[in-house]
Amino acid sequence: MKSIEKEIFYINIDASNKIALHYFHCKENNSNNQAIILCHGITYSSLAVFDIPIKGFSFAERLVQLGYDVFMLDFLGYGKSIHGDDVSVNVSTAIRDLDISVSFIRHYKTYKYLNIIGWSWGTQVVGRYISLGAKSINRLVLYGFKWHMPTNGMVEESAKWRINDINHLQSDFTVPETTLPDVMEKYFNVALEIDPTSPIEPRNEILKCNSFVNPDKIKIPTLIVHGHDDQGLDLIDSIKFYEKLKCIKYYSIIYGAHPIHMEKNFWQLLEIINNFFIGIHFVDA
Repeated sequence: MKSIEKEIFYINIDASNKIALHYFHCKENNSNNQAIILCHGITYSSLAVFDIPIKGFSFAERLVQLGYDVFMLDFLGYGKSIHGDDVSVNVSTAIRDLDISVSFIRHYKTYKYLNIIGWSWGTQVVGRYISLGAKSINRLVLYGFKWHMPTNGMVEESAKWRINDINHLQSDFTVPETTLPDVMEKYFNVALEIDPTSPIEPRNEILKCNSFVNPDKIKIPTLIVHGHDDQGLDLIDSIKFYEKLKCIKYYSIIYGAHPIHMEKNFWQLLEIINNFFIGIHFVDA
């Protein structure tokens, strides 16, 4: 096993706000000469969802073991980012945070390839970022992607911050056969510790516009991967998106819910993503 070093960079947005960029890498050279940026969903930060402190279930550490440098971005308003209570958080501000992070990484270290993985709401951010013409990204992964995000049961809220709870966390794990109780429990504890609250504004924004990604504008190699039993997934909608894209791979993992990287079939997700990044073709399913 490679020895992994962990650092955190705080990058200024303005005089009072900073985004947090977590940097995981091994002491040995990056064997792939590639870096990955991980972007989280609408409720919990990257550190909470991608670095579960159970051996083998830190998604970020697994990617480092495969030979990548990994940068996990906490959008402003989430996780370890530094912000005031009145901070504005939406898809546009998240795109700004991502663009600033990409620029920082490109100046910090030279990589042959810089790739992005977005999960859940993060796919809206990274997909929109690429469709606006970002030039510095080589490959894109839309993981747990829904072209039009479901709004069932959602109502516009006047509060600035949402108080997170275990019931919301449990709702993502919809396939009992694939769940790992120890991993779930650790994730719940860590997520609520790091993100006891999260911004309401992105949820209200979805009620007004539930898709920000234009597939006609995405010109780089793209992988769409999701669990077959992902709650709220509209398969027909996903296929319509898939058909509009060029340079694409599409994969649905059987017996997978929304957070596959925390479930029994996490290894399939890793294999699919790694093969995509290193250019190995696989059979679509």
